[in-house]
Amino acid sequence: MRVLEHSLCSHAGGRAKRTEEARARASRVVAAARGSKVVLLAGTGATGVTLADELRELVASGWSVQEALYSATLAPAKIWGGSDWVVLSANPLTDLGNLQKVDGVVIGGSWHNLK
Repeated sequence: MRVLEHSLCSHAGGRAKRTEEARARASRVVAAARGSKVVLLAGTGATGVTLADELRELVASGWSVQEALYSATLAPAKIWGGSDWVVLSANPLTDLGNLQKVDGVVIGGSWHNLK
């Protein structure tokens, strides 16, 4: 299994933005990963880029919201292991911005309230 970790967002002027050329390149990479055995992991290596930004780019590149969320949750857990949880107050399937609405986390079986 091959794993691809690369931010689809670039950082410019304090905000994540993409040129049309970069968007087209990202769409080709995402399409190629989808059609092969490459596991695409969402991540945020760029300053000022949120996970929601990165997932929106995956969706803009042709993935469903469910596929994008999988690349940030279950795919990394399957590769690196882990069973920690983030508890959100709103559904990220309806709006990826809801990823920022964190109520708390479960780390190593212990609840940590973040509200």
